[in-house]
Amino acid sequence: MVCRSCGSSRLSSFTVRVLIYSENVQEAPVAVFPEFSLCQSCGKADFVLSRADLCFLEKRQEVSANAVPVPTLAADHKGKEAGCGAQ
Repeated sequence: MVCRSCGSSRLSSFTVRVLIYSENVQEAPVAVFPEFSLCQSCGKADFVLSRADLCFLEKRQEVSANAVPVPTLAADHKGKEAGCGAQ
């Protein structure tokens, strides 16, 4: 295999843990463990999710789309600097 960015063959592969967060802050993140490729020449990094992970995320997105949004404290402070209470 060669890097799709620079053409180097200096690729390393790892299994990594990736946490995918939903826009709905009430939902817990989903952990997936994709194969991760890293080019040691240019630093380009890629990973591909498994079909099972994609299906799970798609079903979860469908459920979230039909849910009624719940207001949160974070939404009330959107645009304010954290911790200073600036308006």
